[in-house]
Amino acid sequence: MRLSPGSAAALLLAGLAGWPLLGRWPVGETVLGLACFYGALAVAWNFYALTGAISLGHSAFFGLGAYGSALLASHLGWSPAVTVPLGALAAVGYAGLWCLGFARLRGVYLGLATLAAVEVPRVIIDNWNSLTRGSQGLVGLPPLPTLTLGPLSLALGTDTRAQYFLLLALLALSLLLHHVALTSRWGWAWRALRENETAAGLVGVPVWRHRSLALLVSAALTGGLGAVYAHLLGILEPALVFTLHLSALPLVLSIFGGRYHLLGPAVGALILYPLDQLLLRPWLPTGHAVVYGVMVILAILFFPRGVAAWLERREGKDPEPARRPSASAPGPHGQGESAASPPPAGPSGLPCLEMVRVSKRFGRRPVLREVSLQVHSGEILAVLGPNGSGKTTLFNLISGVLRPTSGRILLFGTDITGWPPHRIVHQGLARTSQIPRPFPEMTVLQNVAMGLMFGSPGAPSLEAATPRARELLELVGLADQAATPAGELPFADLQRLEVARALATGPRVLLLDEMAAGLGPREVVQAARLLRTLRQQGLTLMINDHLLTLTARVSDRLAALDQGELLAVGRPEEVLEHPAVRAAYLGEREAEAHEPDGL
Repeated sequence: MRLSPGSAAALLLAGLAGWPLLGRWPVGETVLGLACFYGALAVAWNFYALTGAISLGHSAFFGLGAYGSALLASHLGWSPAVTVPLGALAAVGYAGLWCLGFARLRGVYLGLATLAAVEVPRVIIDNWNSLTRGSQGLVGLPPLPTLTLGPLSLALGTDTRAQYFLLLALLALSLLLHHVALTSRWGWAWRALRENETAAGLVGVPVWRHRSLALLVSAALTGGLGAVYAHLLGILEPALVFTLHLSALPLVLSIFGGRYHLLGPAVGALILYPLDQLLLRPWLPTGHAVVYGVMVILAILFFPRGVAAWLERREGKDPEPARRPSASAPGPHGQGESAASPPPAGPSGLPCLEMVRVSKRFGRRPVLREVSLQVHSGEILAVLGPNGSGKTTLFNLISGVLRPTSGRILLFGTDITGWPPHRIVHQGLARTSQIPRPFPEMTVLQNVAMGLMFGSPGAPSLEAATPRARELLELVGLADQAATPAGELPFADLQRLEVARALATGPRVLLLDEMAAGLGPREVVQAARLLRTLRQQGLTLMINDHLLTLTARVSDRLAALDQGELLAVGRPEEVLEHPAVRAAYLGEREAEAHEPDGL
């Protein structure tokens, strides 16, 4: 029987708590206690990494927490019981500046910026001699107070065993918060950011808010650990805390143990730190760093998801649900009109989406030029145009992926120009992408559930979202693939998944970008049936596709674009006969396209 990560964590903590009771070994207690400490530090760093961000500057939070607590305790005489939380608060304040200053940075640029950000507090503290004593450091810091629990008295400042249990308690607290982060609703949002940030915004996840929350939690824990470290050590100087070592060590421990596993960072610390201190340094005093580095490299090569995840797989996983091939046609809800189905409702004539002289430039190159267009409630409007005409750019502007250079976009009368994607989703507009953007490591069911959790109104948990997610998968014909990782789906099924996930956000207006791209004739017929079904359900649809046999047959109106300019808008037969449209899209002679049966 395989243990859940939470049960494994409880057993690990119980074992660590019971080990000192077997006998007195001060060196072992010190080394294992520090392993617990660095495990907690790695877990704290990992909160930010759960969103896909890599920080090389967490020693800034560690050092600010240490100095914040130490200065208050030494200058004002406050107890460490008060100054340690305040030190953590100092780290949170600096993290807030990161949230504002580094909001648009990603990847290697974010890593370099965080690395440089360590120097700001280090230089200030190193040169503010009247307050911090600079490089001479602070000495004689007040020790941690004695903790009395009934008849039990723990001298946290002097007793190595008491300090061991304190550091173990810090590890337990960090693991508890880590468990919440991995299983809660906001933990799912962090995972979505890590797997595909653009897709996360398009299902309603507030990207900046959740990434900032992860950083603030990470900084608070790191700053608190730095404050405890200062009072355990009794002395403090910039060279002890603002170091590349303290920034890189949590990264190494997390990668070795497994960044996305509950126990990963802790396992990395509990293996590597005692191994380094008790074996490598005594036996290889000059070469221990080489052996240490080789071990980490081998772990990355052979256990790319971390040692903790590898151990879990070795223990044996529950068998995966049997997977059947994807249905060749949508489920019963997607079979289109039956004899008892009411005829499609026509457009009401009221504009629910309006673009007013919208333009977009990339540098000096204009992509859209003063496009004005209305989409009426209940209609299907198709945007037509050759490659490079600006169709996908228009969809990106409407959905908030890009900001227009000029012009306004109104949704149900509200100006949404420049809004971030998640706000537009909550306003009632969703979209699919021309190139599918799944969360590849989540299952198909979880992908759809993300839209239900973060769309409008928003399900409180994955479990609450699951029944409706299954209904949507049935609608698009992916019910048999619910347990399949989305990254393993073929292109046609990814297109269906995009539609199901967009519908899960609860839109009133749905933009479908090239939903028939790469589909065969039979799948195009299915797509047409699905579009008619969606309109019957009351959705307003705006579609963008090259396939005339689809757009002309299912749409109420066509809007033709060429080189960023709107050529014509009207009924399909009128637009297709427009001279400018024929010249731009069809050429001098009208191309005869093969029409799949069933449209």
